[in-house]
Amino acid sequence: VVINATSTAGSVFYDPGANLPAPALPFNHISATVSGGVTVNSVTYNSPTQVTLNITAATAGLRNVTITNPDGQSVTANGCINVTAANYTIGGSVSGLTASGLVLAVTAGSQTVSVPSGATSYVFPTAQPNGTAYTVSVQTQPTGLTCSVSNASGTISGANVVNANVACSVSQYTVTPSAGTGGSIAPSTPQTVNYNGTAQFTLTPSTGYHLVNVTGTCPAGSLSGNLWTTGAITANCTVVANFAIDTFTVTPSAGTGGSIAPSTPQTVNYNGTAQFTLTPSTGYHLVNVTGTCPAGSLSGNLWTTGAITANCTVVANFAANPADHLVFSQTPANVLQGNRLGAVVVSIVDVDGNVISTDSSSQVTLSVTACGGPITLAQVTVSNGVASFPADATQRFYTLATGRTLSAGSGSLSGTANFDVVVNNDMVFPDGFESCRL
Repeated sequence: VVINATSTAGSVFYDPGANLPAPALPFNHISATVSGGVTVNSVTYNSPTQVTLNITAATAGLRNVTITNPDGQSVTANGCINVTAANYTIGGSVSGLTASGLVLAVTAGSQTVSVPSGATSYVFPTAQPNGTAYTVSVQTQPTGLTCSVSNASGTISGANVVNANVACSVSQYTVTPSAGTGGSIAPSTPQTVNYNGTAQFTLTPSTGYHLVNVTGTCPAGSLSGNLWTTGAITANCTVVANFAIDTFTVTPSAGTGGSIAPSTPQTVNYNGTAQFTLTPSTGYHLVNVTGTCPAGSLSGNLWTTGAITANCTVVANFAANPADHLVFSQTPANVLQGNRLGAVVVSIVDVDGNVISTDSSSQVTLSVTACGGPITLAQVTVSNGVASFPADATQRFYTLATGRTLSAGSGSLSGTANFDVVVNNDMVFPDGFESCRL
């Protein structure tokens, strides 16, 4: 503090100057006191009307000053010094700030400061009194960066705060992937992505499934083959791969003489089956089921396809029943070489395959073709439409044969069945003795 005075009646400030070397005793020097608990650290004599005081005050307010010359003369000036509290700024260094938008806040004085891109330091605008507690925080992060404050909290202690330092780095976000039923996503663990970066995932449907779409909270991306690339990432987000089972069309149709139900194309899941009811018209019967679908099975009149893995067709084929005809209710068994034919049963049936049970008079003849013509084996009269032939018909069979035809006839009606003549290891049949034999 510089004290300026006005000389009155010749009275002035005085100081003898520097002390003489020892052994001379030191001089008495000008001195000063300040009221109110103020400590005078030093007094510097400038001129007869000016001195400088270096003081320390604990509290603010007006203070009285007394200056005493070496000879003991003194002067007091009441309220000469107005002590005010010292204020200090709060700030620090800044590193890594490559974008705009950073706003810092401090609790002391409820202040904020905007820090421009490229800045290397900052200071809050309003200084605060000594002893003020403070906490510096990031109020608004800069675009694409994450900033943090070190030495963020403290108390002002007689000096400006210069170490509430701010460090910034590129923001990073977590992209969390997942996949629904029917496929997988890889990688399947959360991925860390820099601000405005992208993440890539391989989407693989399971067999029989296909990718439907990609949802989640990440920005819309793009699909190339099975590689999904997100949009630019600016926040934590999710990627969800959605799959669905493949479906195929089974197209049914029926030929003349019957129907198939349902008759419209059916949608079937991968590896599923389709069922159709096959109904012959009156006077017709089912011959077989064709088409391009995998082979299936028939239970009664219900046809079930094999496992469907592609679009395909089912075709029900029907044929007209023959008029009254003969059928072998009991077909002939294979015959050992040298033996006679076994038991055979022949029925007279109508167009729908029903036995004509009212017929007990018609005769049925069994025959085979050999030696240039038919050879009769047996003949019986039907009973209730059925002709039963016992074993051991009149002829023996010697020639080995596969699929030999046995014919049944009754008037204009006919029917056939096949049997084999097989090796008899107990007998030897040399050839060449007869010109013809069964």
